[in-house]
Amino acid sequence: MRPGGQIRPERVEEDLPKAVEAARAAGLRVDMISTEIVRASDKHTRPVLECAAKLGITVYRLGAIRYDPKTGVLKTLAHWKPVLRELAELNQSLGIHGAIQNHSGNLRVGASLWDLFELVRDLDPRWLGCQHDIRHATVIGAHAWPITLELLHPWIRSTDLKDFRWIQSPGKQVIENVPLGEGIVDFAQYFSRVRDLKIGGPRSVHLEYPPFEH
Repeated sequence: MRPGGQIRPERVEEDLPKAVEAARAAGLRVDMISTEIVRASDKHTRPVLECAAKLGITVYRLGAIRYDPKTGVLKTLAHWKPVLRELAELNQSLGIHGAIQNHSGNLRVGASLWDLFELVRDLDPRWLGCQHDIRHATVIGAHAWPITLELLHPWIRSTDLKDFRWIQSPGKQVIENVPLGEGIVDFAQYFSRVRDLKIGGPRSVHLEYPPFEH
């Protein structure tokens, strides 16, 4: 549910019910959607979330939140805390959970996961938290991700599953997305820890490698 996507925010009331009906007719569940929502005050936020909640969708992924190089790390986080608190209050009124994906990348809030904890630590996990992406968590912290997984697990209500490997040359490294099990993500340890921490919710398998990438 993003600009340019199959269902555009401005047409949510017309198109999302049709898409959910078609998916369910094919025997699929629709528990989660992806959005560009980051503020309760944006004009499409309430219509999208109201429609999703009425259709029984329980989780939505937020859009990207980025650091402002002019204000720096701490002031960026301080700016977003009340914004997300307001969004969590809207989520609570509608009975839906908003999830921030930890996503590697330059200036991406939540990439390191410690900053994501700072944003959600005072919020009720039922209404706003994290969509944990083990691929991106491994990119950022190859051996440290179990610590941040444990730190954030009360707020994790959905997960992403994908794999990658590094292509390296002197002074340079490139990420290549590959099918599950063909990369460096330690799924055996990951699933073991997810089980021990009792992390549930929808799981999204991403196919971001040829021939599926676009």
